[in-house]
Amino acid sequence: MIQFFIQGLCPEYAMNIQAAEPETLDAAIAEARKWETGRVITSDHNANDTNKAIERLTEQIAELSINLAKKQAAPTPTPAYYSDQNKD
Repeated sequence: MIQFFIQGLCPEYAMNIQAAEPETLDAAIAEARKWETGRVITSDHNANDTNKAIERLTEQIAELSINLAKKQAAPTPTPAYYSDQNKD
């Protein structure tokens, strides 16, 4: 019965539950819950990191856009060419 339970789990849990060698179905279920809780915790943590990274990138893009707009709005100086041809 324990093997049927383990075979019904997603592979990332099944391998770890099998390695724990649970002696009862209740022990196998408890072990699976531990692995599932661990995954939920790490998924939330990774999602928060991803959201923070997206926020930082969004801020950087906004700053770059502002800098580009300032550079495009600034008048470009026209070059002055001097020549020695009109000497008296």
